[in-house]
Amino acid sequence: MKRIKTFRHSAALFAFAILGTSVAAELTGVPNSLSGRWSDPNGSANQAVSLSIDSANGTGKLTVWSNNSSCTISGAPATVTKEGNKITVIVSKEYSNPCRDNVSMVLNKKDGVEEYEGEIRQNVPGYPILKVKLSP
Repeated sequence: MKRIKTFRHSAALFAFAILGTSVAAELTGVPNSLSGRWSDPNGSANQAVSLSIDSANGTGKLTVWSNNSSCTISGAPATVTKEGNKITVIVSKEYSNPCRDNVSMVLNKKDGVEEYEGEIRQNVPGYPILKVKLSP
């Protein structure tokens, strides 16, 4: 009986170590920071956006400047994941400002270059999706 418990404990620790390694490995090859610009769907407004990434922890901080300063997202804590050439950024549900909440960003790395394109989704009436282009 003692051997079975020891085996189960060892197997659980091994599984945890494998899982922890795969989560950290997901962000391999992701730059420490990305910056660029967003634009609204009709191209009438644009502004700066930046993302700092902690690859080891799968976290980041997102800043999205706005033409209205009270709507700027400044260093919002986020979870960052990578699947193939796609990076997904989900801002903490606890973050919001007078204009935005439920913010997420999906980026796709362009083939052959260090550029990412995608969308920022947010709870903003009239402009729920912003186009974004970022590079390291």
